[in-house]
Amino acid sequence: MSFALWWALVSLPGGIWPSFGTSGVAGPTQWWIQTPNLPAGRPQISLQHRHWSLRYGAQAQGWAWQIQSRNLGVWWSPGRALGLSGQYRGNLYGSAWDASAAWSPKGWTARGYWKGFSAVRTYQGQYGLGYQLEATKVDVQWGAALRSFGIRHGDLEWRRSINAVGTTDLIRLRRGRSIAEWRSTNLAHHSQQQIGFRTSWGPSRFWVQVVSQGGHSQALARVSYSQTLWGTATLGYSGRQALIRYHLPDRGALRGSFIEWGPVAQVHAVHRGRGLAAVWNPQSKQLSLQLFARHQFTHQPKSDLVPQPQEAAPCWLDITYTFAGQPPNVELELRGPRAHRVVLIPQNRQWKDHVPPGRYAVTGSAPKGWKLELPTDSITLAPGTTSPVWIGLKPHLTQIRWVSGPSESSE
Repeated sequence: MSFALWWALVSLPGGIWPSFGTSGVAGPTQWWIQTPNLPAGRPQISLQHRHWSLRYGAQAQGWAWQIQSRNLGVWWSPGRALGLSGQYRGNLYGSAWDASAAWSPKGWTARGYWKGFSAVRTYQGQYGLGYQLEATKVDVQWGAALRSFGIRHGDLEWRRSINAVGTTDLIRLRRGRSIAEWRSTNLAHHSQQQIGFRTSWGPSRFWVQVVSQGGHSQALARVSYSQTLWGTATLGYSGRQALIRYHLPDRGALRGSFIEWGPVAQVHAVHRGRGLAAVWNPQSKQLSLQLFARHQFTHQPKSDLVPQPQEAAPCWLDITYTFAGQPPNVELELRGPRAHRVVLIPQNRQWKDHVPPGRYAVTGSAPKGWKLELPTDSITLAPGTTSPVWIGLKPHLTQIRWVSGPSESSE
C-alpha cells in the first residue's frame, strides 16, 4: 500500500485559498481526490476497485458524476440530467471495432471506428464521417454550426469549411519538421488571404506569415533560438513593430519567467522553490504567493519476511495552467511506450498521476479560436517524483496581430 497527501495555500486578491488532495493504491483499489485550487474551481474525485469506478470531473457530457462497471456506466450532471454511457470493443471480419455512446433526455453522443471507417455524433448535433486507407484520409462534417470537407494524402491536405460567418479554404503541406500553408477566408464584407511557413532545426524555430486583407498586406515573422543552459531568445516583427523576448531555461526555480520588449513591455517573474512559489506581474502590480507540500507514505515489509513485489509509487504531473476568458477543456497527448491523454480543465493548478513513469513526447491541439502554448517538447516522469509543467491557452485576437507561433497549434 502507498498513498500521498498534499496541500497548498494560495494568496488571492480576496484573501488566502487552501486546497488539498490525496491519492493512493491499496491492492485492487485506487483513489485520487482533489479539492478546488481556486474559489471558482470544482473538486475532482476518482475511485476505482477492480472493474468498478466512480468519478466526478470533466466527462464527454460536461462536468458530471459517473459510475461505471466494465463497459456500462451511469452519469449525472448536477442541474442537468441523468444519463447512460457505454463502450464496447470487438472484432468483425477479422478487423477490430470500437464504439462508445452516451444518452440523456437532453441529447446523445456516439462515436465508432472499424476498418478505417469512423463516425461521430456530438451533443451539439454535429455529425462526422471519415475513411482512411493507408496515407489517404477523407472526412466530412455537417450540422447547424459547421459544414466541412477535407482530403489528406501523405503530407498534402486540403479542407473547406463553411459556417455562419463565411467560408474558409486551407491547403497545407508538411515535410518533416516544416509546414507551408495557404488559407483563404471569405466573409460577408471582405476577404482575407494568408500564406505561412514554419520550420525548426534542433531546439530552434522559424516562422513567417503574410496576411492580405482588403487590398492591404501585412508581414509577420518570428524566429527563436533555444539553448538548454541559457534559455530561449525570440525576435519577432509584426506590422512595423518589433518584439524581443527572453525566456529563462525551463528548469530550476525561475522557470516560467520572461522579459519582453515590444509595443507593450512585460516582465513576468516566477520563483518555484521547495514548498514555495511566487509570481510577480508589474503591469497588474500583483504578487501571488503559494505554499505547498506533498507527503508520500509507502508500507515497508519487515526484513524477516519473504520480500513481496512493491507497488509502483505514482509519478505526478504538476501542471500550471494559464488561460484567458472561459476556455474549453483541452487534451494533451503524451507519447512514449504507450500514448496517454491528459485533460486540462479551467483551473490554474492541476495534478495528474495516471501516466506511468517514462519519457514522453508532449503534443496538443487547441480548439478552433484558441492558441495553445507548450514550452517543452518532451518530459521524463520518474516514480515517486513530481514533474512541473507550464501550459498556456489564449484566444485568437480578432485583429491582425501576433498569431500562432512555430511551437503553437496550426489551427
